[in-house]
Amino acid sequence: MPVSPLSQAFFEYYDEYLRKSKLSDETIHYYMAEGKKYIKWCTDNGLSPTSIENISEYGRYMREKYSISVITKKKSAISTFEKFGIEIGIFNNHPEENSYKIKPYTDKEITYLKTIMLAAGKNVTRYRNLLAFELALHGLSLKEIVSIKSTHINLDENMINLEDRVVPFHVENDISEYYEKWHASRSEADGKQPYTYIITTLHDSTKPLRNSVLLKSFDLITDLGSLELSIERLNSTHLDILIKSGISDREIVKQIGPHIKRLPEMITFVRSIT
Repeated sequence: MPVSPLSQAFFEYYDEYLRKSKLSDETIHYYMAEGKKYIKWCTDNGLSPTSIENISEYGRYMREKYSISVITKKKSAISTFEKFGIEIGIFNNHPEENSYKIKPYTDKEITYLKTIMLAAGKNVTRYRNLLAFELALHGLSLKEIVSIKSTHINLDENMINLEDRVVPFHVENDISEYYEKWHASRSEADGKQPYTYIITTLHDSTKPLRNSVLLKSFDLITDLGSLELSIERLNSTHLDILIKSGISDREIVKQIGPHIKRLPEMITFVRSIT
């Protein structure tokens, strides 16, 4: 269904798409407005709204212009706009062509990001966020991080036992330290309440943290450190660590979850830059 993103027909299709997602009228109106703002930003800057790279550029523009409290909702709207554009084929650069080309962090960048995270936030949350950071650095997706349970981490054998794979701790890791300090801090805050999930809210240790809260904390570190902190790049760094350890591609596949798309190409790409 080829259709110009500048046409009325495009937004008629988009409205239909959003309504099938069972969003509220208010949310649909907001998402439509944010999509139009992206297109206007592109045209005002002489850019093509059908180039997938410009959505990333727009994301950087939003981070510079808007506060953390505003940016999460805007990112959700633009992400939905991007997904719709991909499905109907308006973008001339399909993201899968470049989705595996996510460069790993250098050792210095990892150290720098951890330093910023240790200096930011309240004591009761900084180790939770660092633990989430470390789990992403071991290849876990956002969904896996927020749903991981205490039974999944074996501190005695240095293993993360997920539903579909087993992930050994990296030789240099801080999972144990962050795990213990986060739970010690939380115990001071809410007493010895039993918990199921690891990455939890502050007020109820039986409930997992919302995706948006964790992403918001990563955006804050990005703003403070002027270096983008993303789960995707941490996942890519995990792959880089595995490659440098000398294990086979078959073993790498066993330790990488299905959330990393086009894994063979990703392995080839990371090998080419290491």
